Amino acid sequence: MLLRDPNLPEALLPQDWPGRTAREMCSAMYGALLAASEDCVQRTVEVADGKLADAGKVLRSRFVHG
Repeated sequence: MLLRDPNLPEALLPQDWPGRTAREMCSAMYGALLAASEDCVQRTVEVADGKLADAGKVLRSRFVHG
């Protein structure tokens, strides 16, 4: 999923800017699918050194802000 976000401060965005709703929806979908998708990747992907390394906190915090 490719996000297009101007990353402007909230005060500069229009009141009806659809990006807020889009980000909330994407975050909810991402959160709902993350564990299952990571489990699938861990079961099916192997690198030269063996098992794929855990994606870690960066992946899990992608849509967490605050």
